[in-house]
Amino acid sequence: MSEADLLRHLPSIDRAKSHAALQGLDVPDELRTQLCRDAVAEVRARVTQGELTRPQAIDAALAQILARDRQLLQGPILRRILNGTGVLLHTGAGRAPLPAVALQAMTQTARGYCNLEVSLA
Repeated sequence: MSEADLLRHLPSIDRAKSHAALQGLDVPDELRTQLCRDAVAEVRARVTQGELTRPQAIDAALAQILARDRQLLQGPILRRILNGTGVLLHTGAGRAPLPAVALQAMTQTARGYCNLEVSLA
């Protein structure tokens, strides 16, 4: 099958937005549209690079990419990492870990109202 025929097999963005991998995903329409644009662009690039050579491979790749992106959206944004830079306060890796007593105080305060932006004086 020619590259042009394979590219014609790519779904429209509108059709991709209703893909089974995105069913039940509660996000704004603009975000759903952008997810689909990015996924279709990624599949298109894989076709033009000769990586995907069958329509079934295109369908599977699109499903995989949409499922991956959905999982990324639904997961936590901040994750624990290993700061391998050797710099204790590396800004790209957050800040220095907090001691347990500080975490307990923060948790206790955050369970109710606090004076975060209010001067008690």
